[in-house]
Amino acid sequence: MLEGTAFPDEAHMQQLAAEMNLSETAFVIPDTGELRWFTPTHEVDLCGHATLDTAHVLLSGAAAPLL
Repeated sequence: MLEGTAFPDEAHMQQLAAEMNLSETAFVIPDTGELRWFTPTHEVDLCGHATLDTAHVLLSGAAAPLL
């Protein structure tokens, strides 16, 4: 989860996704619900399971901003 109203630059999100080395990493701005998804090598247009995981975290109130 991200603090603020804008995503960090794309290179930073790509670097984090590469470090996590998961099939997809979702970045969300909770106030707007905007989502972006990255694989370790590139940004993707949509990722169903990462979207559902993000919704669960937002709705359960279980997360604190990471960036």
